[in-house]
Amino acid sequence: HTTLFSDVHAQLHNVTQDLAHFRKCALENDQARQAEVDALRRKLEKERNEHREQLNKFRYEFDDIVHGKIETLLDMIEVIHRTEKKDDQKQLDAIKTLRSEMRLIKENCKVVNKSWDNFAARVRHARESAVTATKALDAMAHSVPRREFDQTFLMPQPQ
Repeated sequence: HTTLFSDVHAQLHNVTQDLAHFRKCALENDQARQAEVDALRRKLEKERNEHREQLNKFRYEFDDIVHGKIETLLDMIEVIHRTEKKDDQKQLDAIKTLRSEMRLIKENCKVVNKSWDNFAARVRHARESAVTATKALDAMAHSVPRREFDQTFLMPQPQ
């Protein structure tokens, strides 16, 4: 009976060896696939961390840039306000200067007007008119000899 079943035993032995071999291959493949999956998970986790770090870095840089620009704008606005205040002060000073100059001009106009009024009054009341003075000179010129008239009225007198 050993010979009778020896082929079957051999075949059964071969099948069990094949099964053991396939089981070993399947375990090795499972371990290899598990190692690949673990490696991919680590790589994915590493990429997530790098992405997160890069995003945070970008966010911080962006915040720094924005805050820097805002600080620059605030400084510029402050400078503009200071400049406007200086300009306002300059304008106020210029207005004060113009006011004082206008007062001086008004006072000078008053003085000129008063002088003109005095001159006009003198012309009307205290001084002879030019026509009357010319007639008087002509009359004198006819009554006084020419040479004496020229020496008295036209020629400068030595002093």
